[in-house]
Amino acid sequence: MKDLALTSTVLEFERRAFGWRLTDDLQEYVEQKLRLRLSIFLGEWYLDNTAGLPYLQDILVKRPQWSIVESVFKVAIKGTPGVREILEFVLLADKAARAVKVSFRVKLLDDSELTMEV
Repeated sequence: MKDLALTSTVLEFERRAFGWRLTDDLQEYVEQKLRLRLSIFLGEWYLDNTAGLPYLQDILVKRPQWSIVESVFKVAIKGTPGVREILEFVLLADKAARAVKVSFRVKLLDDSELTMEV
């Protein structure tokens, strides 16, 4: 799988492939897709208001239901192109700061593994 490579959500410009760098391998492709998918708030993208995670509706609320929060993240991760299965998943909540940290390890379609923290 190939995609335009991003650096901090900005297209990476190089002197090859007509100036744009493509992702080098499946691991880079999936990592980029996961970072984008997990950073979009539901309704944020004007072309598809169903894209994104329900951060304001279900996750960053006063008393979130942690089973729903976990399910939302797992469905988003599992539904990312190139991901075969979730091997490890840890959800840490900082209630005082109203922040959520997700760490996970997934198996990709080529049987390699990817570990991320968002």
